[in-house]
Amino acid sequence: MRRVVIWFLMLCLLLAALSGAPAVEAEECRALDPKSEEFKEAFSALWKAKLICPYTECELAFDWFPLPEDRVSYAGWLVGVLGWKEAVQAYEGPAPFDDVNEPWAYGYIAVLKAAGIVQGDETGHFRPRQPVTYGEALLMLARLFRLNPDFTVAEAEAGLQGLGINTHVQCGGYDAPLTLAQSWVLAHRAMSVPFRPCSARLKWPAEVRAEVRGTPSGQLITENHPEFKAVYAYGGCFVGGKGPPPDWARRLNRGEFGLGLLRPLGIQQVAVDYTGEAAFQDTPPGLWSSGTTIYLHRLGIARGDGQGNYKPTATITQVEAQLMVARTLLADPNVTLANAADALYRIGVDPIISDEGPAAPVTLAQAWVLIDRAMAVTLYGRHKR
Repeated sequence: MRRVVIWFLMLCLLLAALSGAPAVEAEECRALDPKSEEFKEAFSALWKAKLICPYTECELAFDWFPLPEDRVSYAGWLVGVLGWKEAVQAYEGPAPFDDVNEPWAYGYIAVLKAAGIVQGDETGHFRPRQPVTYGEALLMLARLFRLNPDFTVAEAEAGLQGLGINTHVQCGGYDAPLTLAQSWVLAHRAMSVPFRPCSARLKWPAEVRAEVRGTPSGQLITENHPEFKAVYAYGGCFVGGKGPPPDWARRLNRGEFGLGLLRPLGIQQVAVDYTGEAAFQDTPPGLWSSGTTIYLHRLGIARGDGQGNYKPTATITQVEAQLMVARTLLADPNVTLANAADALYRIGVDPIISDEGPAAPVTLAQAWVLIDRAMAVTLYGRHKR
């Protein structure tokens, strides 16, 4: 009994000592110091992409790197990352929110609002001069990368990390303001990864990459084409199942191609399980394509024919597929059927999967290749000098 009492007293003394000990400080967050190696790496890469000021000018202002970014400045930054400055300059519409009263900022916020990247608060205001928080920045990046539009901040952070983006740039929580240095490092990390890690192109053997590069662009993609063989053999965003191979020459309809786009985005099953209201007249609830089109519509990828119809069973053409892919990648805020191919070229995606013209039907093999090309692109690919 005496031994039990002694052990009890010793335990009490230990707990008392621990309770009075100073708390162990959390590890200092990376990227808070503008002189850190990662910040210098991010600075150099962003400067080469012409996204930030010349080094000598920024060097004189190192003291403002720890200052919070406001929302309008962050919006302008995202426009630069996307390469949408021409669209901003061409914008002649009204203020996108009632509290945005600086005309120079209209275009920046308007194009991002139209793309669903920025949203107002519960009162419908944008609050442009309020510091952007870490959580808000994560949500905007998640929307830019076409993650599930219903994601919470925590889900958005997990989704971005699933894409290979290290989102940890500060330790103050989701409501803490994001500093300029943190936003630059976070952007650098995001711009360095493929749109989706499912594309295995960077891991193809050197001889396979050389063979694909040596194949002239603009050829008809078939199951015998070197690029399709590589996409199929090394995984990619679609993995062949067991059993006999599918008919690679089968023409896809618009609903099937849309569902194929949602698969690498990680929204395919959510769309299949959807039972809510329809986005178009010809995709009523209960139809297999209803959930697909509602999410394509919410993401701005599918907009219908102007009369409330999507025509899900119509064969999709090469130019229609190019348009949907360009909208998925946010290649151009004003992309149309007429400029979809050019918009994809500008961001580093070869849009040609058939040599039979824009109206050529898209086959299953061609869809696999075009979508895999799109998922392999990086945001830095838009800014090659």
